[in-house]
Amino acid sequence: MQQPTYPDFLSSIKTRIQQAQYDALKVVNQQLIGLYWDMGRMIVEKQETEGWGKSVVEQLSKDLQAEFPGISGFSTANLWRMRSFFLTYRDIPNLAPLVREIAWSHNVLILEKCKDDLQREFYLKMTRKFGWTKNVLANQLAGQAYEKYLLNQTNFEQTVPETYRQQAKLAVKDEYTFGFLELATSHSESELENAIIRNVRRFLLEMAGPSLRRVLCLSGESIPAGSRWAGVLYRFATLPS
Repeated sequence: MQQPTYPDFLSSIKTRIQQAQYDALKVVNQQLIGLYWDMGRMIVEKQETEGWGKSVVEQLSKDLQAEFPGISGFSTANLWRMRSFFLTYRDIPNLAPLVREIAWSHNVLILEKCKDDLQREFYLKMTRKFGWTKNVLANQLAGQAYEKYLLNQTNFEQTVPETYRQQAKLAVKDEYTFGFLELATSHSESELENAIIRNVRRFLLEMAGPSLRRVLCLSGESIPAGSRWAGVLYRFATLPS
């Protein structure tokens, strides 16, 4: 039996790293969409019980931006989007889970451009499945992909370029994801790496408790000293909560 060559080994490692990056982005995105959902819900509840109006939302935006200057997404317009987001999906149990699987900018496009729940469901599922970027989604909306699909004018999956099929991570990656990690639009690879590790670690520790620290430390010891990823795992285990 022929032994695997180094290029094959390297390829498998790269694939594993890319999968881990995608998994980390998904966790961060799910947390972000969950946050926006809860903020929208809380705004709606206050409006319904306290009669809060436009001025309160504007003040909330100012206070949040002052308190969290490094995080994008707390503009007055975006707070109103969160409210609309919650109101649109709160009574649709089959769509509510889907919105957490694509990025916020994609959700906003679907929210603002689609006329009914069936149309939203189509674009939510297609964005998740094919990993559309924001621009690709905008083009599909402008090109009336949903309407053409209903008219059976196209076999949709066959017309999607292979490039888009393989870019699933792009569906959960946008400026809001990075903003939630408190990164500027222009960021270094190490900054992104550290921010993702810190946020994922915080999430996992909440779920698994102190035992996770021991697992992460053991994982770090299984990688050769001096390896870049040994350092990553060490930082993952030792970063403050």
